[in-house]
Amino acid sequence: MRRQRKFSPSASWSLEPRIALSHASPVAEITHLSAAQQINHATFQGPYTTTVQFGVDTESAVAKLSGSARFPTVGMVSLSGSLSNNVVFPSHKTGTTGTLTFTSPKYPGETVVLQVSGPYANLAPTHAESIHLSVTVESAPSSLSAYIGRQGTAVLKLGPAHTSSGGTSQTHTSAGSYTLVLSQ
Repeated sequence: MRRQRKFSPSASWSLEPRIALSHASPVAEITHLSAAQQINHATFQGPYTTTVQFGVDTESAVAKLSGSARFPTVGMVSLSGSLSNNVVFPSHKTGTTGTLTFTSPKYPGETVVLQVSGPYANLAPTHAESIHLSVTVESAPSSLSAYIGRQGTAVLKLGPAHTSSGGTSQTHTSAGSYTLVLSQ
């Protein structure tokens, strides 16, 4: 008859934030990911609206994003924020920069704010465009304060924008949908 072995740790310790890796299933490991770890591998989707203003020798664009993603332990997480860039003619382009804010109804009043930056990109594309961004956690609630300053990457995929003219010939507004994939 085969003898079964039972795991018992040598010291008294809580299993809440830790798992004995040699005896835990992969499902248990995924289930116990913290909210911060989940956001590092998150995919957000939603609409965006870009306003482009034209000057004598400049063009500036501001894209406003809103969207959401669902996390196993947190539930729905909302994203809002904006990205901007400028062109000074004939050839100077600034990078794309912005701020993204994440909130959850499960944790009212607590937000995580990311600063994003990357190369110049068309924020009102007529064809789908992907923008590779660097992200830095600017602020977080005290329970996630260890993540402040942590850096990662993101890929923003902007769908083709549908353009509608603004109030003047110097302003154009366009809208479309986006997917933002965050990774560490």
